[in-house]
Amino acid sequence: MTDKLIQRLTRNQIDDSKWNEAINQSSHPRVYALSWYLDCMTQNQWSALVIGDYDAVFPLYIKYKFGIPYITQPLLCQQLGLFSKIELDESVHKYIIEYIKTHFLKTNILVNASGNFPFDSIAKINHILLIKKAYNDISTAYNTNTKRNLKKAADQNLTFSKSTDVKKFVNFISECDKSGRLYEVTEQITQLILCSQKLGSGNIMTIIKEGTIISGIFYVSDEERVYTLIMASDDVGLQSKAMFLLIDHVIKQYSGTKKYLDFFGSNIENIARRNEGFGAIKEVYYLLNLSWRPI
Repeated sequence: MTDKLIQRLTRNQIDDSKWNEAINQSSHPRVYALSWYLDCMTQNQWSALVIGDYDAVFPLYIKYKFGIPYITQPLLCQQLGLFSKIELDESVHKYIIEYIKTHFLKTNILVNASGNFPFDSIAKINHILLIKKAYNDISTAYNTNTKRNLKKAADQNLTFSKSTDVKKFVNFISECDKSGRLYEVTEQITQLILCSQKLGSGNIMTIIKEGTIISGIFYVSDEERVYTLIMASDDVGLQSKAMFLLIDHVIKQYSGTKKYLDFFGSNIENIARRNEGFGAIKEVYYLLNLSWRPI
């Protein structure tokens, strides 16, 4: 592997058509790595390592601390890393690791399972549910607790609403976020929702009680997956188990499509238990931690 075979390109040097083809034809295609998605979540501030004629790509979100570059993870981009249309030998993975270690102060990113980085990574858990069967067949397999929570939610005066008010939805999820992190990126999230809706892949669904939003979900679909990117409930929504209704609604909407419902996590025990209650299985991805090594 030589520098002639791998290039580091800035955003304005990247060919969107070739880039998205590389993502979509890879063994682990993910919506997070498509150019429009990265544009929204980084405000067009991403770059990439590109191997050959876009045979493989590795997106980079570079920030600076005291003028020193480091690589970090854009919000709502669960699995980035290496995407390849062709089979790569181990030397490519080694080259990428060495390149990153010698050019950036540190790297802390979440990567898909296609990259062979076993000595520098920690396994993380995502949950997915194959929804190719009819809805009745899928819902019959829900566990007892999930069925109980769905019944509890259904017995209350709750109303579904397909929301078109993006600002209202973003304000709601920000208010529900106890970490306060979403307030810092409301512009990026707003752009992501608007762009996905323009492309015909993004949807917002909320549950209303007494005229007020108590739970909401934003999801994006592609040819292979339906990604539940943002799910939020206020205290009333949590008590009402409204999120169970929303997840069930998405499953019903896409049942029979041969897609996977991607729960966008989780490594949090109670959320993992909820996901598995719908029949979800585990999918492994990795946290890649690298530290600078002088040449």
